[in-house]
Amino acid sequence: MKRLGLALALIACGTSSEATDAGQEAGGPDASAPRANGTVGAWETLAPLPHARANFCATVVGSYVVVIGGNYPDDGGFTKLDEIDVAKFHDDGSLDAWQVAGHAPSPVTECTAAGSDGVLYLVDGIYDDTARQGHAFSGAMQSDGTVTLADMGGAFPAGVDFFDDLAFATTDRLFAVTSKLTGSCALDSAPLGGTPAWTDVDWLDEFRGRPQWATATAGGATYVYVLGGYSDADAGNVVLDTCAGASVSADGAAGASFSATSLPKPTTFGMAASADDFVFVLGGRDAIFGASPRADVISAQAGANGALGAWSAQPPLPSARSNGAAVVAGNFLYVLGGAGSTTTDTVYAARVRY
Repeated sequence: MKRLGLALALIACGTSSEATDAGQEAGGPDASAPRANGTVGAWETLAPLPHARANFCATVVGSYVVVIGGNYPDDGGFTKLDEIDVAKFHDDGSLDAWQVAGHAPSPVTECTAAGSDGVLYLVDGIYDDTARQGHAFSGAMQSDGTVTLADMGGAFPAGVDFFDDLAFATTDRLFAVTSKLTGSCALDSAPLGGTPAWTDVDWLDEFRGRPQWATATAGGATYVYVLGGYSDADAGNVVLDTCAGASVSADGAAGASFSATSLPKPTTFGMAASADDFVFVLGGRDAIFGASPRADVISAQAGANGALGAWSAQPPLPSARSNGAAVVAGNFLYVLGGAGSTTTDTVYAARVRY
């Protein structure tokens, strides 16, 4: 099977949003707490990131929005970052000033991260120091927002990497989903505590390049979704609008895959996030090369069996975007950085829980 290489130009590489409700500690089981209804409120522009960047990862740990790595064009090439930057979020959607919280083990792009119980997990990425690839790192977020990452030990299953993928964590297990070069989408997970012993379960017999990944919680179950992306080279690298999902059990097993409602437009290199039983897809492009980013924002509700309802158009982003990241923290959806005509440092926020 052939696939487009990972070392594409900036506008052709990106980070689908890794941060989802399952790994963000946003909201909770309290029936009186605000919940998503699929509506995205008016977008606000907040203070920018410390660096313009694309091809990075973001998540939420405790009361902090976390941004890791990425790159930006510089003097005919690209500068790759190792910074971990954080900003505390508040109930009104505002963010405190961004601060440097720590550093990745090496400058990194296309990374995958998650947060749970006050711990940041940097699952994988394309590091300058290639010896760091294939290892998960973690560190407890301190009250001042600083964090020091350490190698969790253990090796990923053979042939598995998590470049620009989705990760989420529970109190006792770390999960990640990826698309394999061998032609499938897989759920990988490892119990927390001690050296991780990773399990690898194929749940969709199909390759997806740079899809939008998401989770949702519905009917007491957790579901993972692969939304759009592009096909393998044997199928022409066509950008897709089709979607699929599978249930995820607490022990790392995946249920049978099912078709989910197709996106209104073929989309790749976009962003996705979730709040409660709603999935949001933002931006992206309809071609791998030569296509402009879009500002589209859509939402769909996961039913009790995980099936997605119809996609509904929401207020578009203030500017078109791909290769960025989106997270839900508290009651708000944040869209961070990414690429328009070039890399950006913009931060947008809109309410999604009411």
